[in-house]
Amino acid sequence: ETFTSYGVTYSLEGENVSFANLTGNTIEASNGSNTYKQVTVRVTYSSGGATVTDSRTLNVRPKYPVSINITPSNNNFTSPSGVALSSGQSISFSATAMFNDGSIGECTSSSIWTITVLHSDGGTRVISGNTVSYSQLFDEEEYTITGVTVTASYTTDDGLQSTTATGTLSGLITLQ
Repeated sequence: ETFTSYGVTYSLEGENVSFANLTGNTIEASNGSNTYKQVTVRVTYSSGGATVTDSRTLNVRPKYPVSINITPSNNNFTSPSGVALSSGQSISFSATAMFNDGSIGECTSSSIWTITVLHSDGGTRVISGNTVSYSQLFDEEEYTITGVTVTASYTTDDGLQSTTATGTLSGLITLQ
């Protein structure tokens, strides 16, 4: 892709450059892989019939997550009435990551989950994983559940830098 600003032409030449943006004289770019790729940034300036060209080879970082969207298996989780669980029932959550290049990917083994349950006595209970069941909550049944917050984070490590995006989802669970 070629970008022009104030009579200066910038061009990018490289492998898997999936995102590039020119702001003033700064080029931000990423690639669609999980590792750094080299890209050559060529700058050309023309004035009065003379043309000057220079280039630099840079490492372009891979795509990285910028946000996480969490979806419950029961959509009543996010409704005002919340989800009512009976003995043997559970609710699970899935998550997708939105990357800086606009692509979307499922959060699988790289996703780190916590479910925080708030109780009427002011206490909290933290559950690891992306599922909460009636049996996990039953011990605390003497305290009314006043809220549940689900958190999922997704981290990429490209060898030079780690990037983490985190998503949250709030709702209510009651026990029948």
